[in-house]
Amino acid sequence: MHSAVAHAQSNNFALLAFGAQLMILILFGCCTEYCDDAKVTTGDPVDHEYEGLHEYTYFSDVHIMIFVGFGFLMTFLKKYGFSAVAFNFFLSALAFQWAILVNGFWNCVNAHEWVRIPVSIESIIEGDFAAGSVMISFGAVIGKVSTVQLTIMTIIHLIVYGANKVILERELEIVDIGGSLVIHAFGAYFGLTVSRIVSPKASKTNDDCGSVYHSDLFAMIGTIFLWIMWPSFNAALAGENSKQERTILNTAISLAACCVVAFALSQMTRPHHHFDMVDIQNATLAGGVAVGASACMNLYLVGAMAIGITAGTISTLGFRYLQPFLQNRFGLHDTCGVHNLHGMPGLLGGLCAVIAAAIVKQEDYGTTESEALENIGVVFPEMGTGRSASEQALCQLAGIGVTLGMALVGGAIAGGVLSIPGIQGKPETFYHDMEYWHMPDWDTDLEKAAALEGADAPADESKDKDKDVSL
Repeated sequence: MHSAVAHAQSNNFALLAFGAQLMILILFGCCTEYCDDAKVTTGDPVDHEYEGLHEYTYFSDVHIMIFVGFGFLMTFLKKYGFSAVAFNFFLSALAFQWAILVNGFWNCVNAHEWVRIPVSIESIIEGDFAAGSVMISFGAVIGKVSTVQLTIMTIIHLIVYGANKVILERELEIVDIGGSLVIHAFGAYFGLTVSRIVSPKASKTNDDCGSVYHSDLFAMIGTIFLWIMWPSFNAALAGENSKQERTILNTAISLAACCVVAFALSQMTRPHHHFDMVDIQNATLAGGVAVGASACMNLYLVGAMAIGITAGTISTLGFRYLQPFLQNRFGLHDTCGVHNLHGMPGLLGGLCAVIAAAIVKQEDYGTTESEALENIGVVFPEMGTGRSASEQALCQLAGIGVTLGMALVGGAIAGGVLSIPGIQGKPETFYHDMEYWHMPDWDTDLEKAAALEGADAPADESKDKDKDVSL
């Protein structure tokens, strides 16, 4: 299994990882500084309550989502559990650092001034958000590409991600508090484009691209963590006011409604009216994705519930009918089904924000005109300075188009780079941990599965590998 080519590829990854970290080290030294609240200053009052300390509680929740939730959600692949969790760990750690620099760079470009990037609790939350977008793209290609390709994809992804983010938030000034467009839709369509370009044909019909009983159980750990923490994800940067509480409430209601509908539709649409774990692991989360863009708006709770119901419906039916159609008709292989969990619900979230912005009424945000204008300005900053509801809705709509365009173009560029022969480095086997890891003895389930397939259990091969290395 470990040929000379595979060994060379492993060395290439190690050198690339060291090089990337060294580059980030140099850039952090040259281009970043503590934010004002974190600087050591003379006479700093010891009892001063920083907003960043309040934000840290949300940062820890988001951190758990990225490193635990996404990691375990991808362990559904029956022979790729080590790689799913560990590569999620590595790529998120890399993306977290790189995103702080990239976001700061694009903010400087937008402001037309070059200053040191102030790093705050908000900055590292944004770093986690960017890592989440990378993990969504990773879900589209997991098991089909090499570690070198994943590392390069992450670097390119975040450069385009940062550009798209600054266009939507600084130029169009849309509202997308939970990242339905900036994080989810962008990550999904970037990853799908890369997958369409680089996925080897053999990987699309590989028997190991599937689950067994215990791998689905591990994946449900990721689902539960994500489902519980999602209100914190959407509300992390909403600020300490009614906007933040409204975001939490809308997200929680949307997730609950989505969960119920996903269970119902899974049983209704699957063979023999049995639940399918792929629906329960993924479609139950779509409500958090879809409500993200409008979570801080006045949705009257029933609106949030309707968004969750719609998202659960779209996602479940997407897994059942659309994903097989896209693969069979267009060759679009989506390992984790990110189109159904992040792509379509993300676009739905963008459309819901368009509608919510278009129908804003003063009486929905206050009892007096001055109070209403002030509260509207908290949710829609530009509407507080004169932008009309219809103009805000058009900007929200433009944000959908820009996100799709940036994701597709950026994904095509990344796919082209990853297809260069010197970089390509395709795995020798797909969806299998033995490609990258020293393996312990396979457990009983996998030994039985190998025997049924007429193959030898890989435990002895793993031991032989260790002997070769010691020699």
